[in-house]
Amino acid sequence: MFKTALFVCLLAKPSQVWSDTSPALKNEDILALHANGFSEAVIKAKITTGPCHFDTAPEALTKLKTAGIQESVILEMINCKDTIIVSTPNPTGLPVAGTPTPKGYELTFVKSDLKWKYGFRSEPFNKISEYAGKTLTAALEAKGVHRMPIIDIGCCRVVVELLEVTTHPALIKKPGIDASANVSVRDTNSRLVFSKGYRGESRTLGNTWGHLINHAVEDLVINIAADPDLIRVLATGSPN
Repeated sequence: MFKTALFVCLLAKPSQVWSDTSPALKNEDILALHANGFSEAVIKAKITTGPCHFDTAPEALTKLKTAGIQESVILEMINCKDTIIVSTPNPTGLPVAGTPTPKGYELTFVKSDLKWKYGFRSEPFNKISEYAGKTLTAALEAKGVHRMPIIDIGCCRVVVELLEVTTHPALIKKPGIDASANVSVRDTNSRLVFSKGYRGESRTLGNTWGHLINHAVEDLVINIAADPDLIRVLATGSPN
């Protein structure tokens, strides 16, 4: 009976013996391994076989990148199931330390041949959509929801479709621009988890039509980023 028990123990994988007692890896551990000359493959293997407690807030990732940590290693850190956000604030109910971190989102916009036109003036929808995407990224970043360059590490695909840009000329009242768009969110399996229409407007004297369009887009983005349902979906990857 003793020999059988000993035989089973010897066949156990090393990771099975260590996993319950090894301390969780932190950013400092990765920096130390890198500084001591361990290869990218060794560091990634350590991340994938042990518990982790990484800080993946933007400033922490920047520190890793500056120290020479390869992006493939950083991606493993982000993908580690126990990784948390430590240094990012917790606005509007987003995850805090001790809870799984959202893995970000990828943002694109629907290409269009349409143009806003008024007299001899025109502005392509694609150019307006690019500005909307840039502005929305900054607005969501301020809420702690981060745009990621690679969807493989993100929870969501966000698509912005500019539906209409309408001119309101006026001789007495303020002229203005209305802008409307639909925002849809799909998970990594391309399942639609959110879709909603939004509107923004600009009513400002003393501005060019280009500025009026930008102001309308900015108002549109404010309304999008202020939607708690959208923020929840982006933070959790789930509509519930």
